[in-house]
Amino acid sequence: MMAGAEMLGRRGEDHRLEAPRPATTRRKEKEAERDSAQQEYDQFRPF
Repeated sequence: MMAGAEMLGRRGEDHRLEAPRPATTRRKEKEAERDSAQQEYDQFRPF
């Protein structure tokens, strides 16, 4: 049986669940989209 400090985590998290939180997944998708747009902008050389 586990109890105490072993089970501490961020508020609202349950370490027994392995699936990522939906908000985390959405944030990572948006960051990836923004990063790819930034890379495309950085590679653009008009002259």
